[in-house]
Amino acid sequence: MDLVEHFRVIGRNWWRILLVAALVGGAVYAWSARKPKVYQASTLLSVSAGRADIGVSATKDETTFLAMTYAQLATAKPVLTQAARDSGLGISEKDAESRVSASESGGVGFVTINATGPSVQDATKLANTTAMALIA
Repeated sequence: MDLVEHFRVIGRNWWRILLVAALVGGAVYAWSARKPKVYQASTLLSVSAGRADIGVSATKDETTFLAMTYAQLATAKPVLTQAARDSGLGISEKDAESRVSASESGGVGFVTINATGPSVQDATKLANTTAMALIA
């Protein structure tokens, strides 16, 4: 089958091709419209070594290690339990665990806490209360 024959087949069946494309497009739209909306908010925390406060500079490795440690602690059960309770969202620790993630950012002593929710306000509130629970 050469190129001309391909175009001939497309020309004879253009309405079928258009119908299939419209049906697939409509089905994808209907499926995506039925899914609940999910919003994400992030909070950025700066981490510094305690000895940096007394004038002794911390190394990059120490700061990176602290940031990685705090990122792991942000998703620990006690932190998420307090965040779920303090957020006022009426969610359980298990829900908070599924909606919150944390990571060390950029290797320079920052921790990013990400939270999802059914509204922008819920996601923001959960991210901020998780950060406050981690600090506490």
